[in-house]
Amino acid sequence: MLSFATTPKLPPSLPTLTRALALARQQHVLPTSTDPPITDVQIGVDVAELQGQTGCGDIGGNSANISSEVPCTFGDRSAHRTLVVVGDSMAGAWVPTLDLWGRASGWKVVRLVKDGCPPWVTAIRYNPEACVAFNAFEVRTINALKPQAVFAVGLRYRGQTTMSNDATGVAESILAFADELRPSGAKIFIPQNTPWFFALGSPLQCLAAYPQSIDQCNEDARGSVVELAMREGISAAARTRRITEVPVDRLFCSSWSCPVLVGNYIVYADNHHFSRVWALHIWRAFTQIFNPMVRGIAQPR
Repeated sequence: MLSFATTPKLPPSLPTLTRALALARQQHVLPTSTDPPITDVQIGVDVAELQGQTGCGDIGGNSANISSEVPCTFGDRSAHRTLVVVGDSMAGAWVPTLDLWGRASGWKVVRLVKDGCPPWVTAIRYNPEACVAFNAFEVRTINALKPQAVFAVGLRYRGQTTMSNDATGVAESILAFADELRPSGAKIFIPQNTPWFFALGSPLQCLAAYPQSIDQCNEDARGSVVELAMREGISAAARTRRITEVPVDRLFCSSWSCPVLVGNYIVYADNHHFSRVWALHIWRAFTQIFNPMVRGIAQPR
């Protein structure tokens, strides 16, 4: 049974969420009250969710040297099955969802998150020493931990600010990463990338600028906000069956657009991170997608 310090609002089922995303295109006026307030949109976990844990990276911000720290755990911390969520701040945004999923589904969730450092460690290379150290640390930690599953999330490369079209490079990076984790024996899951509004600016600024016509902010088509190289690269890697793609696109987009405000829920904190409130709001729908994918993973002996 779930136990929360503060009980979240009843999250939507996947069909309910799908309908809400579709109806968002018909919204015109910014609600008087939004969740969260437009001036206070958070990303990832808050201090309360750490349950007293300290020294584990993401909560310390970009300067935290996670390679010298002990990873924090979330979800059902007494569970025998373990999922490691690893990557940059995009991975950190998923932790509230995975925390609630783990509590409900009997999985421990271990967070290995370093802001600005994608999990991909081979084909896409960059210079910052902190990220190189993090990459070595994450591979070493996961292989020693031997979790049952890995949930890896990241930008195409550190500091990415524009769309790209090198799907082959993305696939090669993901598969090289999977190869380095082979000693762990974990099943590797890569979620579809969530919308990034690189070329379109901040969703929050859009809502503030057009409070009487927010449909202008809610009409962006998938093709304009879902990074082409990541989308195609993840799918290409999944076709090798060395990683598994998680179809999370439907948690953020309808069949024709990816809204930034759904009802009174603000979906994004900036141009490429979804909000903590949205992460909590979608956990039940995520569970309906993800549990069938992990059902065959056995408990460790």
